[in-house]
Amino acid sequence: MTAHLHETGTGTGTGEDGVNTLQAWRTGIDTHQEPVVYMRRDCPVCRSEGFTTQARVQLTAGRRSIVATLSVVDGDWLAENVAGLSESAWASLGAQPGQLVTVTHAPPLDSLSHVRAKVYGNALGDAEFSAIISDVAAGHYSDLHLATFITACAGDRLDLAETVSLTKAMIGVGDRIDWGRPLVVDKHCVGGLPGNRTTLLVVPIVAACGLTMPKTSSRAITSLLTKKLITRDAMPGDRRQARLSLTATGQAVHDELFPQVKALNQELLAGLGAEAVAGLDQALADMQRRAEALVATRTDVPRTYRLRGGRHVD
Repeated sequence: MTAHLHETGTGTGTGEDGVNTLQAWRTGIDTHQEPVVYMRRDCPVCRSEGFTTQARVQLTAGRRSIVATLSVVDGDWLAENVAGLSESAWASLGAQPGQLVTVTHAPPLDSLSHVRAKVYGNALGDAEFSAIISDVAAGHYSDLHLATFITACAGDRLDLAETVSLTKAMIGVGDRIDWGRPLVVDKHCVGGLPGNRTTLLVVPIVAACGLTMPKTSSRAITSLLTKKLITRDAMPGDRRQARLSLTATGQAVHDELFPQVKALNQELLAGLGAEAVAGLDQALADMQRRAEALVATRTDVPRTYRLRGGRHVD
């Protein structure tokens, strides 16, 4: 595997304006979610900037910039004028093959001083957690930085006030979704109970009764991936989104289990008499009307909209 793009020195190195540029090349190396850039030890940029392996560098292609971890390589598989990008870096930067990429030192992260303070047992507040989580969401933290932060917070090292501050910071950098409904319900489970599969039973029943119950999956998806029942393809430009697809094995399992789940749901409802089912329907309908009335008449009920920053808008 060798990167053949242009002759060494063509359109690369340190230009008259002092800008260090290399040509982008997609290596096809999967580094999971951490962007990694590969550069020759003897390339003009490494020599002029004194870059060493594991350095954090900023890559700019056009109007897009990312921060990546540098891996310095030896050998002829990478040309001197080339910046090899991992799959994560390639998708995040949106570069084209052979496009000139500017390589500079990553800007210093002031929030790392807060992580260091937490390592030494100091309490953090809203401002500190907000700075940390903002840099995490922007992709400025390496896996090593993330591991340090998580370790410093794990094992009951956060008091109640810090837990609230961290939660608020995570909300602040995320999106809120307006489902367009006056009443949105949820179902929570204690978790950690072997054989507990109540969610798969409760959610379809409640949803079939007309209530909106959005659900997310995390550990369940990881389990399905491990068992090779689904595939997960990351969406370019946003590592939080992915397309999930059933494999042939997963489709076979679905076809076998779905009739059983459907029959079990019907059996559960069969345990209720016609009068009880009608009463359940009536109770849910009454709750829905009551929720709509509360939203229509009360001004202190906040509404959330899908806005960056998690702000409330009336």
